[in-house]
Amino acid sequence: MPFIPAELNDYIIDFLHDDRATLKACGLVSRTWYPAAHYHLYRKVFLLSFQSCITYRSLLETSPTLGSFTHDVKISNALPLTPCNKVQTDNARHELGICWAFVFPALTAITRLELSFLVMHPALVSNVVQNLFTLTDLSLQYCRFDCFSDFATIFCSFPALQSCVLRGVSWTNPPANAHTTNPSAGTNLVCPCLTNLNLGRDLPLEELSQWLLAQNACTGLVQFTGNCSSERDALLIGELMQSASTSLKQVELDWYSSSYNDVHLPFGFALGPCTSLETLSLRCPIALHSTVPWVTSLLAQVNPARLKSFNLEIRLLGSLDDGLDWASLESRLLRKEFSRLTTVDVKVLVWHTASGIYDGVECAIRRLLPSLNAKGLLRARCH
Repeated sequence: MPFIPAELNDYIIDFLHDDRATLKACGLVSRTWYPAAHYHLYRKVFLLSFQSCITYRSLLETSPTLGSFTHDVKISNALPLTPCNKVQTDNARHELGICWAFVFPALTAITRLELSFLVMHPALVSNVVQNLFTLTDLSLQYCRFDCFSDFATIFCSFPALQSCVLRGVSWTNPPANAHTTNPSAGTNLVCPCLTNLNLGRDLPLEELSQWLLAQNACTGLVQFTGNCSSERDALLIGELMQSASTSLKQVELDWYSSSYNDVHLPFGFALGPCTSLETLSLRCPIALHSTVPWVTSLLAQVNPARLKSFNLEIRLLGSLDDGLDWASLESRLLRKEFSRLTTVDVKVLVWHTASGIYDGVECAIRRLLPSLNAKGLLRARCH
């Protein structure tokens, strides 16, 4: 149909973005339909097993240009973290090394990479850092490196990197001193200045935070998500946020302490320098017979000048009424300094052990925060 403009063909094909069977058919219609159809077919590539990695390599060997359509890649469980048979594992590792050497150079337009449940052997690390120069988003989840310097090298190899998610990252040989680990020494590597950093659970936070501060990786952060299970973790996360200072606009903190003791904000934690903060999100459990005074203590430190949204998510195991100082929380948020505040979102995830079963939790939240509810600022939810 030569009378239909090419851009209209592309627009129509865009509506088929989640219909793989039809997209495959469109890719065979003509050369003008091929790019739009294959963009949607191969824009996201999920390699979730050893066999899928080998299959994708074979596909690229047949059609090398397909890699140029790929922007988002997720690789998971390519090689088990716990080997079964040593000979089989060595053979698989060798074959994967050949696979990486072919696959990564073909991904010329990739912007997002997620690696999860992987052993980060040198062949994988070297092929990632040598080829993915267009990467802006990196996610490493439950990946084990041979040494800390391999992790540092992969972190510093992407000059355009803006967003990073780290969860469950570990290394067999930790650094003697994280301050001195500098992968850029003798190379052209420069640690990127991130705008979005998400530090999830199961991290060696002491080593990681020291290194991030030494590399000035957090000075331009706009969004930060941190998870902590102790007062020491909270102090380390506080130092990272302070390094961002006035650039930080969105903060999400999850304190998932399993202790049945009251959870206090540590002395020395300071959120006051973050004068551009617009959204503050806090998550925490309320355990049996314990309270979480850290929530109100942290809110007391918030600079109210630009705060627009306050979000609180509670995993309720104990008493909703007694677990938090609701009166102080509401009193703080109603001060005239918080004049820009438009939303107070309280979400409660009710566990079966909680006092007073599921019914009426939303009403209870509105009862505990009556003035915020009357002013139309409160959004209460229960799950």
